[in-house]
Order: sequence, then structure tokens, then C-alpha cells
Amino acid sequence: MLEVLKTGRQNDASVLIGMVEGDAMLFSDGFGGKPVNLERYQKSAGEKYGEYADKFLALYPAHNDAEAAARNRESSMDNLNVLSYYSGKARSIKGKADTYIYFFTHVMPGSRSAIHGAFHTADVSYSFNYFSPLRGDYWTKLDYDIGDRMSDYWVNFIKNGNPNGQGLPEWPAWQDGDLEVMELGDTFSPVSIPKEKANFWKVYYDRKFDLK
Repeated sequence: MLEVLKTGRQNDASVLIGMVEGDAMLFSDGFGGKPVNLERYQKSAGEKYGEYADKFLALYPAHNDAEAAARNRESSMDNLNVLSYYSGKARSIKGKADTYIYFFTHVMPGSRSAIHGAFHTADVSYSFNYFSPLRGDYWTKLDYDIGDRMSDYWVNFIKNGNPNGQGLPEWPAWQDGDLEVMELGDTFSPVSIPKEKANFWKVYYDRKFDLK
């Protein structure tokens, strides 16, 4: 796919992409089915980031197993948002169409969410603005409000290739610079990865992907 984008052979249409906060759990909760601990966290950093491992561990430091699990999830979440950003960067090499990137953070009410947070696919009910009556006792006014706003974004994008519209917080299209995505959930606003961490990811992925 990357080679297609580098050579401009893609369909140059606007794209809306993103992830939910809980997606990081799919990649961060264990190595080879084993729980994260300090030893595995540090070993994995060395294997994945090579010469950049020391810098990675300085930015996402851990001194015990609990910290290792927390930093592993945090870094996985940042990494996934950075990869979404680089999707926009890759599409911009030869393409002109906009990329809109979201990061969904709202925790759906219910017992499963108490364990998993904003779990994978949790954004679907809100983007389609459909809340199952089978869970009618769970939904709150906040859920319905988020659904109204998110579905407006989705409808606008389907109509115009741009999610923005009257009464909605401005959702900036991807642009080269800050590692920024649009948070959707309890807050609707652009968020950026802190500068020092962003600089690390840029150095790592600029070299890895060679996007010119």
C-alpha cells in the first residue's frame, strides 16, 4: 500500500480514518500471550526500536512491572495515533485530497466498558447514531449528544468529503507539522502528542518509511 501512495496510484479521494483509545489494548496487553512486565517491556523496546530504544525508554520510563504495563499501553496508543498521522503524510506525497484523523475516547456506559474503557468498535454506535434499545437503561444524555455530533460529522463527510459543518467544532484536515488528531468523545477538539515524544516518533518513522 505504501508503494501505491508513493507512486500516486491511489484513488485520490478524501479519507476519514481513526482509532479508539482501547485499540491500544489489542497490541499492548501482553507479549506472546504473556502479561507485560518490566523485563519483557525493555526487551521488546530493544527489539522493535533498535538504536532508538534508549530514547524510547527515556520518554516512556518504567521501573517496575506496573509501570511497564502502563507505559506499554501509553506508548502503543501514541504509536497508533502516529501511524494514522503518517497515513495522511503518505497520502500527501502524490495526492491532494484531505485526510481527517480521529481518536475516540468516550467510555460507553456498562460493565464491559468499566473493564475495557473505550473498547474496539465502541465508536460505531455514535458514528451511526444508533443506540440499541436492548441497552436502553445504560444510555445517558451525553451518549445521545455525542451520537448527534459524530453522526453529523460522518454525514457531512459522506456528502462533501469534509466532516465540518455548521455548529460543529472545527475538525482540521491532516497537515504536515504537529502530530495532531481530532479527539471525539467527551471532548471534541484537536489534540497533539507532546513535542519531545512527537520528535522521537518523527525521527523513527521518517527513517522507517522514507516518505519523500
